[in-house]
Amino acid sequence: MRNKRQMVTSIVVGVAAFALPSMYNACSQIAGFQLGGTSSVASSQSASTPVVNAISPSAKLGLSVLNYQQVVTSASSLLGVPIDSTTASIYNTNSTLLLETFDVGLINAPMWITVTDIDSQLCQALVTKEMAMTAVNRTYFGSIDFTQPIANITDAEFLQAMSNFAAHAWGRALSANETTALTTAKQEFVSAIPSTTTGSGLVTQNQDLQIFGCTAMMASLESITL
Repeated sequence: MRNKRQMVTSIVVGVAAFALPSMYNACSQIAGFQLGGTSSVASSQSASTPVVNAISPSAKLGLSVLNYQQVVTSASSLLGVPIDSTTASIYNTNSTLLLETFDVGLINAPMWITVTDIDSQLCQALVTKEMAMTAVNRTYFGSIDFTQPIANITDAEFLQAMSNFAAHAWGRALSANETTALTTAKQEFVSAIPSTTTGSGLVTQNQDLQIFGCTAMMASLESITL
């Protein structure tokens, strides 16, 4: 599983920077909370799981990066998946690489890789959750047939899922440049699959593609800024 996140991270970091800075962020009123220390989140359903305030659709602030606590909370809230022990462990291990202030100028590569790693874990949980749901009841992946091999997932179906992330996380539609970047990234993801991968492996790669897309959207600059 760690290798899967590393594969996603290696492709996503370049894609995650394509979003224009902070036209909107749905997490601008997230409450602060503590993950680190002896009282950090211990399980996916723990009573200590942070409770996120309701989001006001009209909330807009000047450009600043979410602090290290809000990055994790905002992704968990937007995706509708809990911060489980694995995500908390990644966070606690790498929290020194994350920002403690709102200064967007302090964003650097190690920080962004850590955010990507955390988001990929949450996105994996989201894919697992929505795979178990009927398409009409899914928030993000209603256009994706998870029983199909990756070659059967069209660009339009993938982009519809990414458009759902843009609407929920950014409060807007994908731009033309973002659509092109995501389409190219999908094609590169598919071309990177070993030619020896067959059968159920290609169905699993379909799931991995959706984890990749989710991670790219959630680790983008626009998703981690106010």
